[in-house]
Amino acid sequence: MRKLICFLLVFCVLAGAFSCMALEVDTINNLLSSKYMILVNREYTVSSDYVPSDLVTYPGSSYKLEKNCAAALQKLINACAAANGERLVLYSGYRTYQTQYNKYYNKVNQYINNGYSRDKAITLTDQYYARPGASEHHTGLAADICTPSSVNKYGQLHESFGNTAEGKWLKKNSWKYGFILRYEKGKEHITGYNYEPWHFRYVGDIAEEIYQSGLTYEEYFAKLKTAQNKLSSAPEMTIKNNKVFLSAPDGVTIRYTSDGSTPTMSSKAYSSAFSTKNKTYKAIAFYDGHTSAVATVTITKYGDIFKDISTKDWYYSAVSKAVNIGAFSGTGDYTFAPNTEMSRAMIAQVLANINGVDLAAYKGKTAYRDVSSKKWYAAAINWATEQNIVQGIGNSEFAPNTSITREQVCTVLYNATTTKKYTLKNNTFTDQESISSWAKKGVAFCYQNDIVNGYPEGTFQPQHSASRAEVAKMILSYLSI
Repeated sequence: MRKLICFLLVFCVLAGAFSCMALEVDTINNLLSSKYMILVNREYTVSSDYVPSDLVTYPGSSYKLEKNCAAALQKLINACAAANGERLVLYSGYRTYQTQYNKYYNKVNQYINNGYSRDKAITLTDQYYARPGASEHHTGLAADICTPSSVNKYGQLHESFGNTAEGKWLKKNSWKYGFILRYEKGKEHITGYNYEPWHFRYVGDIAEEIYQSGLTYEEYFAKLKTAQNKLSSAPEMTIKNNKVFLSAPDGVTIRYTSDGSTPTMSSKAYSSAFSTKNKTYKAIAFYDGHTSAVATVTITKYGDIFKDISTKDWYYSAVSKAVNIGAFSGTGDYTFAPNTEMSRAMIAQVLANINGVDLAAYKGKTAYRDVSSKKWYAAAINWATEQNIVQGIGNSEFAPNTSITREQVCTVLYNATTTKKYTLKNNTFTDQESISSWAKKGVAFCYQNDIVNGYPEGTFQPQHSASRAEVAKMILSYLSI
């Protein structure tokens, strides 16, 4: 038996033909677990041990419903009574798997006892009864509601209820309370069930959009799933020979900008590879009104390509030049990770890079038990330690992956440059007293040489971890002194 599959159906704008407003596929993916958008039918079923959360007994009955569904149903019934007079009654709510099993096969046996073959009995039962696992009542979000007068007249729930004032009112107004008429007349070939004017499904705020679309839940679900599948990996980016190529599934349109702004449907259609330097390209794939995540790629003025920086970023010039001169490398898959915290291992490697150190001479065993000679940073750490630029943290450890703070970066650059004593003037920073005693010379050195500055509010934040972008800018300033 297939597991329960949950999909969130998202807000749509409708004007004549059904179309959805642009919603990023990442948002759709994040909302797929919403219990209110569970699709349960003959194809998508729940397991025999499925039990929904937050069930409560509906007031004045023995039936249970999900708590928000129950609260909304009370409001719906009150409004219907105020508009039409007769009060609706809840005739069915949550059902366990076993209850549905008994209900289904009792009906099958009833037909068999009336002379039908088993196959014919199952066919007749399937018209109105869901098989165990295939009933929306398993979710606690489905309510069979009807007027007592209608039930008394026919001795059961009857489709003629749809012609009553209450039935008509429900069809037109249930969405205002988060419900949709689940099995409509003329849509039996889609829903798989006969017309049931009493069966309403709670979906929450999305109810209005589903109602206005004129689609069945199955159709609405299918449209969104298709868009999700089309856009999940679009636009796909391939980089070859310093050019950026984009692709997408059939039926998907790619629009892009080259000024760093977010593309829209009116942006230029993608037709050929990107290759112009000093440009940030942003692209979005569109399908059925939905959008993919924004794909960003920047070709720096030096020809390097990164997916996570933009020409509009404050650190763009520093990062692009730091990479070009070999001080920094990317972090893989055409990323620089500008906001990632700089580690102690990274700073050792960068300093070795800018000093043109032949690290082959420093390969081999390290003095630290937490630095394997096989690691990419081992040789750089050996060099930095030998030069008294970066030392361990004690107990034969270097902590290579620990982030480095602003005051530590300043100290490292000071150690790599001079033994001259630098001091900060009083009140240079409002948090000057929080600078570690061993870091004061380094901070003073970097501040007085315009390698580092404070923050707008006057602080230095010495223990704040430095990002890769911040250190790239500091390194370029350091190289200019």
